[in-house]
Amino acid sequence: MKLKGLFFNFLKILLVLGIIVIIIGCSGNDNKPSLPPNLPPPSQPPDSGGENLTVSINPSATEIGSEETVYLTLLIQGGVPTNIRWTQSPSNPLGQFQQVGNNMWTWKAPKVYNRTNFTLTVTVTFPTTSREASTTITVSPPQPNPPVIQITYPWEDGKVNVVGDNIILTVKGYVYSRSNGYVNKVEAFIDNEKVAETTPNYDYFELDITRFGNRQGNKELIIRATTTDNAIGEYSLNIIYDNNLLYSLAVEFIRRYSCIYHENEGKYRIVRFGNLNNGPYNRPVRIYVWEGL
Repeated sequence: MKLKGLFFNFLKILLVLGIIVIIIGCSGNDNKPSLPPNLPPPSQPPDSGGENLTVSINPSATEIGSEETVYLTLLIQGGVPTNIRWTQSPSNPLGQFQQVGNNMWTWKAPKVYNRTNFTLTVTVTFPTTSREASTTITVSPPQPNPPVIQITYPWEDGKVNVVGDNIILTVKGYVYSRSNGYVNKVEAFIDNEKVAETTPNYDYFELDITRFGNRQGNKELIIRATTTDNAIGEYSLNIIYDNNLLYSLAVEFIRRYSCIYHENEGKYRIVRFGNLNNGPYNRPVRIYVWEGL
């Protein structure tokens, strides 16, 4: 009987120990084990709050005219935006933004009367942060209509004007403004050199040209009119700068029409002939010849 009692007591002890072990195991810490101090924290997948977010604007032009349109390509790297907002500075006069593609917008410039720089700014919002980018667009006012130049002398009619040294070629005509300003200057250019300038008398002008460049040959004479609001109109005339050709043409013309016979000398002498209305071979020139025939 004593052995039987000891056996039952041993079983009771084992049962109590088993219950204690189970209770201790169930009461353990539910927190996840921390990483060893020598290991980095687990890497996060790239999202919109990362440090690699970049936003930039690529405009199709940096200078446009009044009421013209520029294309704005938005370049976004490192995240997916949740909102995109455009603004301009100065805010007046106001242009118009419009989305035309996934990452492309247009901006129609407002009407301006002076050259104006507009700063276009985009604000791109991500889930946890935002980025901004800006670009500057210069808008110029509309160009005024150029003045109209009408040449009355010398007439060209498909011909050329022949000139030489010490020759005065007078260009006469009218100039009409088509802008808000008035014509305050008429100039003449040969080989990119200004050779004459005048101020019109109302619409009428005369230019006396005595310089024709340093080289002889075919040249283009540019008549340029400028208004007070910087509108520019041009008219071109063809000339031949050649002393020998001018002399031969003039002599032939005057032999036919304007020679004077001097009885004392017994020969024809060209005394003076100027301001021709219809020059040699329909080439209107003003000539001064002092050579005897």
